[in-house]
Amino acid sequence: MVKIQSNDIIAKKKVFPKPLSNVLSIDVSNVLKNLAESVLSNSNEVVTLTNLPAYNVTIQEFILEPITGDITAGDTTSEYSNYFFESEENVIDFFGYDSNKYNIQPYRGPEDTTPKAKYLTNQQQVKTITTQQKEFLKIFDLNRHGQKLKVSLYDADNDLLLDVSIPITRQASENVINLNVSPLAILNHPLIKDTDEANITHTYKVVILDYSDFEISESRIYTMQESCQLRERNIVYKNVLGGWDSIIINNSIETLTTAKTYINRPISRNNTYSQDGKFFGNKDVINTNNTYSYSASSGYLDDYESNLAKEVITSNKVYVGVEDFLVEISVDNKTYKVLQQHVNGFKRNRLDLQYTAPFSIQKLETVINANDIDLNNNPDSALYLAVNSGDFVIDNWLNSVTLKY
Repeated sequence: MVKIQSNDIIAKKKVFPKPLSNVLSIDVSNVLKNLAESVLSNSNEVVTLTNLPAYNVTIQEFILEPITGDITAGDTTSEYSNYFFESEENVIDFFGYDSNKYNIQPYRGPEDTTPKAKYLTNQQQVKTITTQQKEFLKIFDLNRHGQKLKVSLYDADNDLLLDVSIPITRQASENVINLNVSPLAILNHPLIKDTDEANITHTYKVVILDYSDFEISESRIYTMQESCQLRERNIVYKNVLGGWDSIIINNSIETLTTAKTYINRPISRNNTYSQDGKFFGNKDVINTNNTYSYSASSGYLDDYESNLAKEVITSNKVYVGVEDFLVEISVDNKTYKVLQQHVNGFKRNRLDLQYTAPFSIQKLETVINANDIDLNNNPDSALYLAVNSGDFVIDNWLNSVTLKY
């Protein structure tokens, strides 16, 4: 097995099939697992392009002559363009899987009833979001039919204000379209930002077009509402399809748990004080380990959203938004009641989320706001050294910035 893009060898395996067997089965899932990881592109660009992992597999047959013991080469079979991606669909959903369900197909005329390609999301097609919420979409375009992203702006009466086409420019090998459809990304795009329509937009729709401006993907509609005063946090999580969805939680409460390691001081220092009048203690702290955990609740969820919230709990990659940054967190929920209104006194459900962060999110937010740090995917040491240098460690080799506090 070799990677298509680089021709690097992924794996080689020698297999001895059973005699008189017509079927040879080899499980390659573990070999491909690390290569298939879906990575979130946290870019302010509306459109970014990436590669879908793919491999070639070659099967070389060798025949053992039973009399002479000689080994001779037999047939060689090669399979090409085996694309794969990260997904955790259940067995029932996978049974109905269509390889082109999430892959853009060419427009075949108005009589064609084939469903348009879907984005890697299970969210509803029409979604209400806050003005600060982060929203991402991902779709496969193996044959590179997608040429433009059409963004349609509507006012509060759902009257069309403006259609804008954003070009999809790619390298020859790029066959995955990643979209940042967050309000701040859409409304600040150069083709939209300075228009009068951007200031009165209430709803916007996105859809991918081909060379002839025919729609070749499903459309997604986002209705904006002002952020509430409940100290909202944006949770972005990897869904079961390998795409990225989001949910808003409110009023996060931070809990600090600290574990300290002490060393006892010599007995001779007990009851001793310094010349400036400070008594010494009998222990020194040699190590401190702080854990920051949080609890928060979503707004009221309808039955569909209540069921979909399970993906936040089971996701293997979850982030919390802090300004333009995303902080990876660990979700600590062990149980979640998937309540539906007909079994809950016709009351809507909430997601009560417990999660742990590697550091204080509140402190991070304070540092970012104090120094006015913009998102920079390619950290520039000059930018960070211009602010309070005690807050940061610059690593030009790893192209990263570490916050110290």
